[in-house]
Amino acid sequence: MKTSRYLGFSLIELLVVLVIISIIGIIGIPSYRGYMQRAQRTEAKDALVRLATNQERFYLQNNTYTSDLTQLGFSASAETEGGLYGLSVAANQLTFTATAAPTTSSGLIDPDCTSFTINQAGTRGASPDPAGKCW
Repeated sequence: MKTSRYLGFSLIELLVVLVIISIIGIIGIPSYRGYMQRAQRTEAKDALVRLATNQERFYLQNNTYTSDLTQLGFSASAETEGGLYGLSVAANQLTFTATAAPTTSSGLIDPDCTSFTINQAGTRGASPDPAGKCW
């Protein structure tokens, strides 16, 4: 077998390296995507838990819940820290339901966990959540 004067690699060796890199890519990309989706879900869940905590604090001071997110310490834009989810809250004197849904500008695509909710009883939900793994 004659070696090249320039690189010292044969065509077969280069093809083997390309196959190995392709296999690593096939395995790694879906794993990375799953990791990113879990991290994005955590952003929504953290914001909702913080919102619920602030809502309870507001209730203790005012004997009612509020629909005004600025009174709960959130900005007027009502988005999560990374801007991936928009926050909203529906409240009356005795109950509230807070929702985190993807913003249109985020480009977030998560078909399993589109939106998240939490209420005054601490009941957590997600939609559509087919496997029950969103929270």
